[in-house]
Amino acid sequence: MNLLYMKEIVSVAVISYNASSTVVETLDSILKQDYGSQYIELVIADDHSLDDTCAVVGQWLELHGNAFNNVEFIINEQNNGVTKNYNMACQRCSSLWIKPIAADDILLDTCITDNMDYKQHNPQAQCIFSLSQCFNQSGLLAVIPNRTRAGLFGFNANYQYHYLLLDNFVSAPSAFICKDLLSTIDFADERFSLFEDYPLWLRITRAGVKLDLMSKITVMYRLGESASVSSSRIYNLKLSAQMDKVRVNYVSQMNVLFWVVLKLDMLICAVQKKVIITVFDNKPSMPANAVYKVFQYLKPSTVVKLVVRLFN
Repeated sequence: MNLLYMKEIVSVAVISYNASSTVVETLDSILKQDYGSQYIELVIADDHSLDDTCAVVGQWLELHGNAFNNVEFIINEQNNGVTKNYNMACQRCSSLWIKPIAADDILLDTCITDNMDYKQHNPQAQCIFSLSQCFNQSGLLAVIPNRTRAGLFGFNANYQYHYLLLDNFVSAPSAFICKDLLSTIDFADERFSLFEDYPLWLRITRAGVKLDLMSKITVMYRLGESASVSSSRIYNLKLSAQMDKVRVNYVSQMNVLFWVVLKLDMLICAVQKKVIITVFDNKPSMPANAVYKVFQYLKPSTVVKLVVRLFN
């Protein structure tokens, strides 16, 4: 029997917003998958881009759309935020497995094949991660997760849930997720519009599903100015406030030890933000960065992370 005709259709969900300069590179990487574009459903959700992203995508689809098993292009009439846009894309996917990807990141040619092969050899896996090669305009940067964070994927779902509340050790661009799992947990948490990934990992592990890691590089993760990373400020206050809300909403199921660690962490973080904003006007500098690091080392979670590092 020809195994070519036994392949599952896999959905790739592209999440876009003001990505006209990068989206073609992302789409080209999906088209070039050695899994075969004829076995890929391409779903693109644009969150009311203010540039010409939609026109660029439309032109690209005219040239290449017929190469895919199915194509869905969702154009939102208003900006709904990252999380709702992510959910709209995933909900429109018709396949059992979904590969979400931002419209500025790149899939390596074997990404889908590698994930499907891992799934075949690990049938219990429902949420698979892999290594991500970070890059920017200057070239290649680090591969993430590092060895310490990679070790956390070896723990059970309950431990992962507790540790996630102290430190998000997951690299979102590499995620490969079973749609049935997303449906079971009601997809990403739309109470938090600025980021979909962190609360999603909390929902998954709280539901008792372990996060798996495949030790292969499958994606290129573009680093640049973003909601969480900026060269002009240390804290994104809106993002930081929403992160605190996430932890408050999910902390109720923690054990006492982790609860105490988290609460002390949040208290120290509040003082840290006040000092950085009041004294340094939230602007990066050598003194400001030094003060920021001192506060980081004062957090009890630093001790927890050190213990984990020693046992990995």
